[in-house]
Amino acid sequence: MSILDKASLIQIPSGYKSTKLYSLRPSNGDGDFTFARSSSATRVNSEGLIEKGRENLMTYSNTFNVSWSNNGDSIVSGQSGYDGSNDAWLFTTSASSQYLAKGQSVSGVQTFSVYAKAGTADGIVIRFIGGSNPYVFWNLNDGSYAGSGGGAGIVARESVSVGNGWYRVSITMDDPSTSVRIYCGTSGGAFAAGNIIIQDAQLEQGLVATDYIETTTTTEKAGIFEDVPRLDYSGGASCASLLLEPQRTNLITYSEDFSQSVWGTWQATKTQSNNINPKGTNGYYEISHTGSSSNNPNTRLLNVSLNGSYTLSFFVKINQSRYISLSIEDYDGDRAKVYFDTINKTFTTISNVGSPITNTAYSEFSNDWIRISLSVNLLNAVYNEVGVGIYNPSGSFPSSSGEVISVFGAQLEEGSYPTSYIISNSGSSTTRSADVCNNAGTSATFNDSEGVLFFEGSALSDGTNQRWIAIGSGSNANRVSIHFNATNRISCSVRGSSSAIYDADFNIGSQTNNTKAAIKYKDSDYAFFVNGVKVDSQQSGSLNFNASLSELAFDSADGGSSFYGKTKQLMVFDEALSDEELSDLTGQVNLSFNNLATFYGYTIL
Repeated sequence: MSILDKASLIQIPSGYKSTKLYSLRPSNGDGDFTFARSSSATRVNSEGLIEKGRENLMTYSNTFNVSWSNNGDSIVSGQSGYDGSNDAWLFTTSASSQYLAKGQSVSGVQTFSVYAKAGTADGIVIRFIGGSNPYVFWNLNDGSYAGSGGGAGIVARESVSVGNGWYRVSITMDDPSTSVRIYCGTSGGAFAAGNIIIQDAQLEQGLVATDYIETTTTTEKAGIFEDVPRLDYSGGASCASLLLEPQRTNLITYSEDFSQSVWGTWQATKTQSNNINPKGTNGYYEISHTGSSSNNPNTRLLNVSLNGSYTLSFFVKINQSRYISLSIEDYDGDRAKVYFDTINKTFTTISNVGSPITNTAYSEFSNDWIRISLSVNLLNAVYNEVGVGIYNPSGSFPSSSGEVISVFGAQLEEGSYPTSYIISNSGSSTTRSADVCNNAGTSATFNDSEGVLFFEGSALSDGTNQRWIAIGSGSNANRVSIHFNATNRISCSVRGSSSAIYDADFNIGSQTNNTKAAIKYKDSDYAFFVNGVKVDSQQSGSLNFNASLSELAFDSADGGSSFYGKTKQLMVFDEALSDEELSDLTGQVNLSFNNLATFYGYTIL
């Protein structure tokens, strides 16, 4: 019999749905976790890209004769589509002023897209009504931009060829409007009579058009929205970890759109690029040195009021300028500034006046992107700007230009370490609420007389705040736990009805290191194993639970001290394992967990 056959509960992050994280065992669902998070969030997917929650805000997205107002001659279904279906529509007008319209409230940064193909008219016009009534022309012969009018509020525009004469055209707006219109146009950029073929309209928050989501009577969502667990592959991981994080707010109001006036520049220019960003879509900004002798041309967010512990982070590309600065500065002279060497992957402090730097960190992503962060503890000062820039550690740049960095996804959050990227493009700060994961198992899953709790994973940061995983009965008594509560250490404990029965802890160097730990509990037989080694044991103490163990939760069994970190595996055994088995379980022995997942009918996502 293998060790795994003895487990009464096995959680290897794989299957999930909204409000639920499935466990592989018990197979009847008793071991599944209840999950909650009242906001959308992002994760790093298996391709190393940031995945976000997406929503098509436009109802009847491909039913152009329902809920759409036809001011033209006709709109006819059953046309050959870009995707090989017959789901496209022929829109015909007899006057250049005629259009197809959808009442739709638009505010903040949102992108409208539609697939289009030339008919007797060889252009398409997208127009928003409200605000400055901006519109954009596209040439449907080659997908080229053919002009615009009303211009204010247009952030970006794009066309993408999808084959067979079809283009997906999109316009990104930051201008309040009440409806969107589709007109026939000319290849030269004028309104026209005629017909075009259209399919699959989408309106979504953000700077770019993402994969199409079909809607009918209601809007539809995809990706990591509220109450969906996050299976994360950050750091190039081949297997997913369950990511649980505390509530955080991105105080930056435009985290991706650096063209906004809130982002100033110093001896630099900002230029939008349509190449691939960390989300795998097109669009980021390049910060270019303008030729001044300044040694730190940058883009910076002005007039920021901060006091306390904060973390600033940006995504940057590593194949451009070698040295990139991060800074949090006060007009009175206090400053925290570092530069990152993209070749050696090291940070160097430039200035640390009045605001102790507490941490710097980086993590790598796909397509040569890297995320760098600066954490500080601001001391009784009002900090006025944060920024990212090009740096020259040897002194000022010469008078010629040419240095450039690519930037994306700015985040400023209150806290001593960076958390997952919070997209914030609406003109106000954006909050991701805390992850809550609990309520796995029943009294039949656990054994009050003996057993083992096993955990593999890591905390998000090293520190002294309480982060627990516990089998319990709804209170801080009658529980078995593995937890972090002292710098560089992992701990375990067994609590009876009124007192401690067994406690141990061990120095693991950093709580952010991936660690395998197991606690064995049985009358007069307790042990703590970490990374294949028995680090503590006790041959005394009687279990005196006065309530049955009935729940496994990512907290201290009473709803407090939530665990925030990454979990690769979590298992419960309803019998005390031998020292050899515990050494194997927490060591480097390959127990074929992916094969086990397949055996139980799950796919590792």
